Amino acid sequence: MNRIVVLAETPLLCITRFEHPGGEPHHDPREENATSVSVNFVLRGSFSIRAGSRKLPVTPRTVFTTRPGLAYRTYHEEDRPTDVCLSVEYAPEFFGEEHRGMAPGPPVLELTNRTAYVKWRLLRAFELKREDAALEGIGAELLSSVGGFELGTKLFAERSLAWYAERIEHARTLLDESFRERHSLGSLSRAVGISPFHFARLFRSLVGVPPGRYLLKTRLDHAHRLLRENRPVTEVCFDCGFRNLSYFVRAFRKRYRIPPSAVRRPAK
Repeated sequence: MNRIVVLAETPLLCITRFEHPGGEPHHDPREENATSVSVNFVLRGSFSIRAGSRKLPVTPRTVFTTRPGLAYRTYHEEDRPTDVCLSVEYAPEFFGEEHRGMAPGPPVLELTNRTAYVKWRLLRAFELKREDAALEGIGAELLSSVGGFELGTKLFAERSLAWYAERIEHARTLLDESFRERHSLGSLSRAVGISPFHFARLFRSLVGVPPGRYLLKTRLDHAHRLLRENRPVTEVCFDCGFRNLSYFVRAFRKRYRIPPSAVRRPAK
């Protein structure tokens, strides 16, 4: 019996860790049919898949992707496999209507530096216990990094740009004015009438950073202003929308190169 551990779950994606219980014999199923879009990494070990007429190795140096309707079969060389996998599975709501008609890409791709970096960011996000919005933003970057989902570099037509810009500007206003509140790709995209995946790509393309990073910068800048007013660090942390004091201190130090306590003026 395979062991699947849910590491994080939001309305838009589910991240799981898959492994085989030690010592138990394993029998590969004859065929599996994907029902969702997913991006899968092998953290340890290896196996192969057959999709169509090709048998492809899946290793820590590759990425295994699925889309609805993909039929494939897995093969393990050993009777007691030791591979461990990390899977990011996306809900249909992540794409909206933009997902219809997307041409299927190859199920196994070579790991690129960009995809390896986004994978590192995803694992790091778990260590730092990031909020759902940050995980969803990294999930959007991950899809873009494996190809087939990225926005082109061609300039938008003037009318399209104006339509997109108005919605992204509205989202920025929401983040600027309600930075204390919890936000997610789902809530922001609903507010502007764009699918979460398309919104994440547009925001990064037009603003230059993902929405989660924009929100973090907004919160930290406000925290810096409050600390200059000599407000207590813990009070500032929670007043600016952070839910974890140690994370706030790390993020503040990374941005300003000093701890939050160093901003406060010493008492006279």
